[in-house]
Amino acid sequence: MLMDMLDLFSADILNSILDTSKVESGKMQLEEAEFSMADVLQESVDMAYVTGVRRGVEVVWDPCDFSVLRCATVLGDSKRLKQILDNLLGNALKFTDEGHVVLRSWATRPIIGSNVRAPSRFVHPRHGGGSFLGCLFRARKGPGDQDHVQNDPNLVEFYFEVVDTGIGIPQEKRMSVFENYVQVNNGQGGTGLGLGIVQSFVRLMGGEISIKDKEPGERGTCFAFNVLLKISEVQQPQDIEEGPSVPLDTLNRSIYIASAFQEASNFKGVHCVLYVHGYETRRILKTWMESIEVKVWLVPQAEFIGSTLEKVQSNSTATATAECGSADRCFSSKEMVNLLRNNSSPRRAILGGIPSGILVVIDVSGGETEEICQEMAKLARIKHQAPCKVVLLEDIKTPSNDLRRLKDMGCDLVLRKPVHGSRQFTLLMTLRDLQVLDAQAQSSHVGPEIAGNRQQQDLPDVVVPCVEDTAASTEASCLAQEQQKPGDDKPLAGMRILLAEDNLVLQSIQRKIMNQLGAFVTVAQNGAMAVNLLREALEQANASEEDIVSLPYHVIFMDCQMPGMDGYEATKLIREEEQRYGIHTPIIALTAHDMEEDLQKAIDAGMDLHLAKPISRKKIVDAVRSVCKCEN
Repeated sequence: MLMDMLDLFSADILNSILDTSKVESGKMQLEEAEFSMADVLQESVDMAYVTGVRRGVEVVWDPCDFSVLRCATVLGDSKRLKQILDNLLGNALKFTDEGHVVLRSWATRPIIGSNVRAPSRFVHPRHGGGSFLGCLFRARKGPGDQDHVQNDPNLVEFYFEVVDTGIGIPQEKRMSVFENYVQVNNGQGGTGLGLGIVQSFVRLMGGEISIKDKEPGERGTCFAFNVLLKISEVQQPQDIEEGPSVPLDTLNRSIYIASAFQEASNFKGVHCVLYVHGYETRRILKTWMESIEVKVWLVPQAEFIGSTLEKVQSNSTATATAECGSADRCFSSKEMVNLLRNNSSPRRAILGGIPSGILVVIDVSGGETEEICQEMAKLARIKHQAPCKVVLLEDIKTPSNDLRRLKDMGCDLVLRKPVHGSRQFTLLMTLRDLQVLDAQAQSSHVGPEIAGNRQQQDLPDVVVPCVEDTAASTEASCLAQEQQKPGDDKPLAGMRILLAEDNLVLQSIQRKIMNQLGAFVTVAQNGAMAVNLLREALEQANASEEDIVSLPYHVIFMDCQMPGMDGYEATKLIREEEQRYGIHTPIIALTAHDMEEDLQKAIDAGMDLHLAKPISRKKIVDAVRSVCKCEN
């Protein structure tokens, strides 16, 4: 085993020497392939985290403004980029005995020579308002090169900082650390090759690397660098700041994660009880949750988890008691309808501070199993009062027996630290689950005239100005009432439905209604995915030995307003594709408005029927029967 490790170490040194030689001779060629930047960062930090656990050092990725997570895929050399990150993180850990090592990241459009400023942490201390990137490039590139980079619509710029609380690097030695074979501290092992190669790779990617000054009195070092990479062909330039407008046709997890983070999320009314070890991890999670309107309650010690939960409940109940008396007198059913129209939660509007959901995050990586078990036993009392999810955080040191015991006590989800990237996405989805559960529960509070009777003649007046969140709330209320009907049959049994809907909350609710009706539902996040799913299904059906190509889907429900390729454009492409096979799939348009112009646009695009959101069980059944009858 030791000889194998020595062989690997020797091979790494040899590869480093060869890489350096290639760079110096101009023979180093970067690969160009599509990859997810978020996946690369997560993999590097996950590897460094293992070393950090052994050394007692916290290692975490800080996504800062989440622009990297909103950037789905780029083109470049992911292998070389990972070498840069692994080297910097490894060096930071080597010289850090306590505290933390943090990787920070941002993505933006190139800003060389422009008035747009880089993230504040990248402002060079000696240049005031100038961007960090501009300062780096001034030493290396001429004005023509700067203009080329700034005006290239196919480039995205990534900024990184690797920050540690180690011994630091003296000012007089900062320039020499990027020379090959130079050691800052002779007491530390290593070949001295790494940072020279890191600088070479960074420059090959159009960037530069430097050491930033930390705040007076702060320990450690901050390496900062940037790279320029090409945007994936199907991703638009504005995707970097705003999230992908057209996710890739390839259905993969990185695209789904990017689209989830780029959606405007508002979880006002959701509370999070947060017990997490590690200052940086706790800070990152708290900052992120507060940015999406989650009320965060920090728990200092494990034995206070239960009392913090009781505090959440008591504060909310006090608010509710103070307001509930007047609410009964002041709100008529008509005013309730107005609450729905204005995207307000009736239950929360009336009952004030009652949480719409509670997320409990408990870090079990520090032991304390007995204390945490005692606190988890208290959760049973609050689970019936509000939607509640319990998430456990574990790491490589967590005993499996302890974890199994904690799972059996009512845990909903277990995530392995460090919590970033795909795991942070899982937390986001858990928050959305709470939102859906709350919306389903609201029908028991707003009264049957609002939640149940979707056949009233005046209801379309209510939903005409409906926005997505209101639609989600209203549809969920309807779903909750319909679930209470034990004698319901399954009028859509055996039917295959393609649902194109970009809003994840609406997507979840609509799919659940259709499943209850007996249908098999396939979900597309946007118009492009819907077209691709149908195309692939038709090609597969055509490859069979059947003489006639059958419809892959009996019905398509198409949201008309989706980012990138909307439902109208998707329908036109689907109709073109179907002409090759001589088939016609019924397409039902879904819009937030019931206006004449929407109906005309749907007809012009080739849609068969138009529905205004929210779509209830009855609306779905009637619409499907109508279009399928026409087909027959």
